[in-house]
Amino acid sequence: RHRHQAPARVVRWRRPGPPSAGRVLDARPFRRRVRLRHDQQAHRVVRRRIVQHLRAGVSEIWLGEKGFAHDQVLISVAVQEMVDSQASGVTFTLEPVTGDRDKVVIDASWGLGEAIVSGKITPDEYVVEKGTFRILNRKVFKKEKQIVYDEKGGTRWAMVPKGMQDRQALTDEAIVRLAQYGVQIENHYGVAQDIEWAIDRAGRIFILQARPETVNMVGIKKREERGLMEQEILVRG
Repeated sequence: RHRHQAPARVVRWRRPGPPSAGRVLDARPFRRRVRLRHDQQAHRVVRRRIVQHLRAGVSEIWLGEKGFAHDQVLISVAVQEMVDSQASGVTFTLEPVTGDRDKVVIDASWGLGEAIVSGKITPDEYVVEKGTFRILNRKVFKKEKQIVYDEKGGTRWAMVPKGMQDRQALTDEAIVRLAQYGVQIENHYGVAQDIEWAIDRAGRIFILQARPETVNMVGIKKREERGLMEQEILVRG
């Protein structure tokens, strides 16, 4: 049973800088607030937190260590509508253990993706063949807990209804659609991807974040670099 209510908001702040800064800076000196119940609350949080961070010395020290002047890297604020996720998870456009580029691996569980990231639950795992989008394997685990939005703000752990605990978090149709989206994103960026996604209670898929898959890509890059270094040096100068 769900009451009609205004959509929740998430507030994030970080320092986007010039191109050279973007490759070094991350969000560690800053914070985010989730499940803000209305726009006025979001505005209050934005104003209060910006003042706090501008007065604090932590971010300035961190920027100084990275070699960026404080007045050259400005802070930005994003206010986003949250996805009330029925299920969420991660898609890898390669097999993350073996590096097999012909497979898509999808981890999924009930509720918000924070539960998977925390490592406190074991998500379902689905393996899909890239060329045919045929589901090759599925491992469905008992999912007793989930992270959900708290009506008072923020998130909280909650029990998964008993009838859902042993069920797949994704339908076969959703598994195939997520694999197809993963391949499209990989083709767009040209490298294997680590993709976070959510599915709302209406069955709509939201791609939340896509970034290069790092574990196997680092190994491949090192092997390529080693192969280059082992070749004969033609010119020195």
